[in-house]
Amino acid sequence: MINNLITVEKMKVLILYDSFFGNTEKIAEYIKETLEEEHDVNLIKAGDFKEADFANVEFLIIGSPTRAFRPTKDITNILNKYPIAIKELKTAVFDTRIDYNTIKPKTLSSIMKRSGYAAEKINKRLTKIGSDIIASPEGFYVEDSEGPLEKGEKEKAQRWLLGIF
Repeated sequence: MINNLITVEKMKVLILYDSFFGNTEKIAEYIKETLEEEHDVNLIKAGDFKEADFANVEFLIIGSPTRAFRPTKDITNILNKYPIAIKELKTAVFDTRIDYNTIKPKTLSSIMKRSGYAAEKINKRLTKIGSDIIASPEGFYVEDSEGPLEKGEKEKAQRWLLGIF
């Protein structure tokens, strides 16, 4: 008797991130650890990214800290420089952020509410590019501007991924 084996190819995933104090990097690393058993995952910091890193990628996850209400310059530059390559990919986005409800003074909290976070701005750019966005942007909270991550954020990342994969 001959066994019919079905081989499922691993999806090639690129996690492209930037990080200032290590919090976004921690979430990116956790995402990689969660996905790498079933997928071919490459984790690259935005400053080390090269166009060749897009080779054979099917799914792009972008992570950025929220800096002055937007993504980092390196992430923005990549989005602006490679729209054709990005357009062909499935995408999802996350950021690290401070909960604006905890910011004092309230004036700054109000500004943050109106200005938003990095993930929404990246997602808006991906929409303009025409990328296949397959998940709502997600934010992971830090306790203070330099961190650490709030308790439960790694578990939140796992729940977010379960909704995607």
